Amino acid sequence: MAYFKIHRGANQIGGSCSEFCCGDERILIDFGANLPGSDEESPITDEMLKSIVFGNNSRYNAVLFTHYHGDHYGLYKDIPEGIPMYIGKTAKEILKIVTEYIDINAEIKGLPRVEAMNTYHPGRVLRIPNVSSIKVMPLVVDHSALDAYMFYIEMAGKKILYTGDFRDHGIDGEQDRLWHLLESDKYIPGDIDILITEGTMLSRQDEVKEDDFRTETELGIEAGKRFLEHKYNFVLVSSTNLDSIVEIYHNTPDDMAFVCDFYQARVISKAMQDYHDRSDFYKPKNKKDEKNKPLHLLLERGNKSIKDLRDENKSKGLYLPFRSAEMTKEYGAIKDGFVMLVRPNRYPEKGKNRFENALVHFSGLNEKEVSIMYSMWKGYLSGAKEDKSITRFIGDHYWHRLHVSGHAYPETILKLIEKTNPKVIIPMHTEMADEMSSMPLFEKYTNRIVTLNDNKDVFDIEKMAPMKNRRVKFL
Repeated sequence: MAYFKIHRGANQIGGSCSEFCCGDERILIDFGANLPGSDEESPITDEMLKSIVFGNNSRYNAVLFTHYHGDHYGLYKDIPEGIPMYIGKTAKEILKIVTEYIDINAEIKGLPRVEAMNTYHPGRVLRIPNVSSIKVMPLVVDHSALDAYMFYIEMAGKKILYTGDFRDHGIDGEQDRLWHLLESDKYIPGDIDILITEGTMLSRQDEVKEDDFRTETELGIEAGKRFLEHKYNFVLVSSTNLDSIVEIYHNTPDDMAFVCDFYQARVISKAMQDYHDRSDFYKPKNKKDEKNKPLHLLLERGNKSIKDLRDENKSKGLYLPFRSAEMTKEYGAIKDGFVMLVRPNRYPEKGKNRFENALVHFSGLNEKEVSIMYSMWKGYLSGAKEDKSITRFIGDHYWHRLHVSGHAYPETILKLIEKTNPKVIIPMHTEMADEMSSMPLFEKYTNRIVTLNDNKDVFDIEKMAPMKNRRVKFL
């Protein structure tokens, strides 16, 4: 028996977890937490998912993570010891930095589990102990998480492409890496049988229409124009959305300082160290290259030194201190202006964080002088999924939204379907799986689209159809 099952994610965005089984061999792809604020609304809560997947002594040979976003790896600490976990090499290094900081406020520390994760390599079949009938090849994709992957899978005589989260309008995507990869028989020989694709943007098309730009390059150019209109620019952006961050970095006006804290600098430096051969945007910065701006570090008591940062990354990067005192009239920063990457305060009961303290210096100034650029999903600003730490940080300050989605636009999904010509299309990571087949854009492929329900439906890979009135006997 060979099957595919979505434990969670068939009809929601985030909290993803899927299973492939062939005979006695079983692997999970992702074991994600529900998105912030959505756990209570989800038909399957995080606690329920843990019980569904690992209850009844269920055995798995491995868990493969597509990338380091919490809605894909976030429940990793609940994976039983002894089950090997796999993730991309650079993704693991970034996740180690992130986890080190999360652990500060966590009762159960995650860093030992992250450090124990195995890594896979793009374009190379993954060797999973005791697994021979499920062949998995990771393929790098463009996403708002660096070093993200889709998986090409061969099992039960079928060719399967599991996209994970992807797009084609980031730094990698704009170089057509995905399409070049799919046009080569080296990785995916011929048409595939089953395409399992994310569909996040199927329900967010109105948001895209509101924006005047659609790519990371366009975001960077527009951000540079906005920075010239304001003297002190605070940018709310995910600390691991490296494509947006390096676009913002390169488009910071030459006479402005680009400022971040030590944690953010570690993430940026790791990206530059590992990805500089992939794109000019990720080249390490050094004093000899006058076109490259230094990272100004917002240093406060308790931070490590700039020397520690250089030693950790073996980087030639130029880092300059930017202490709170520099945000007073006695220092140059107040005259020249800056672009500062900031994060909201998740623990307000402990007092203001360093970015709120920095913002205090500019309270009362008009919008020509101080501005907050918001570069995240608009759903966090209001409604059921409002992130109060974000709206609290923005407060009454002038702000504007410049954001590019980390997910494939519907026309990109269509292009992927055209390129791979699958016999069956299974949407997931979407709120509109059932509606996909009736969308005019996918009219040609309506009869190929198969929708599954979380933790109920099982897709028979050999018969290329959902199982009818059959129960899967779990091991």
